[in-house]
Amino acid sequence: MSRLPPVIREALGVLLPQSCAGCGVKNEAICQECVDALRSDYQTGSQSGIPVRGLRTRTLLSGCLVFSSLEYSGICANTIVQFKKHGNLVLARHLRGLLAAAIAEAAEYALGLVTNEVELELCPVPSAKAADWRRGFNPIRTLLNASGLSASRVLKHSGRESQKKLNHKQRRVNANGSIMANKMLQGRYFILVDDVVTSGATLTSAITAIQNAKGTVLACATLATTPRISQAPPSSRDFHSYPD
Repeated sequence: MSRLPPVIREALGVLLPQSCAGCGVKNEAICQECVDALRSDYQTGSQSGIPVRGLRTRTLLSGCLVFSSLEYSGICANTIVQFKKHGNLVLARHLRGLLAAAIAEAAEYALGLVTNEVELELCPVPSAKAADWRRGFNPIRTLLNASGLSASRVLKHSGRESQKKLNHKQRRVNANGSIMANKMLQGRYFILVDDVVTSGATLTSAITAIQNAKGTVLACATLATTPRISQAPPSSRDFHSYPD
């Protein structure tokens, strides 16, 4: 179904019998209980249970800060996998706002890092063309478009092995040099956007590519982060750092 046009995929996602992307039980794209669970995960700290602004933050080895709305586990992981696997735009409607929230916090933080007025550009981390061809769509660009957010096409993927089945050490080796800029980027400032941050290797490779092209990455935003990363209430000036 993923190779069908988006409008047809969405119609089929509503009309055809299916199981909930989050829990796999109810006969709908995603049930209200799972929608509520996603919102609750954003609103509540995963460790303390104390309501916070909802963002999880971590620092890559490069020093760049990553903002994520959700913990990649349980209902969240199931929903993201089903969205990426089938391109169900019903799911996109529930995920787009959570990605946009991470982007908004990353932008607020990024603007606090510079003294002069700059134009921030969103830059999706590119996926392999073969993966996008199999899916029939690009997940991150789909969510950005659904949120009315424009993105710059300044990075390209070299087509190396998928990171999916690699461990953290293998991810770092495989991602090294796997992303390149397609032009020089002097004087341009970016927020990198991806769906999930695991080891941080892919984001780090994208940061290096932009820096090699003389551009600047001020922050990163992802829909979710792996559960080994703890919750930290965000602040534009004082962040807890977590190892990549």
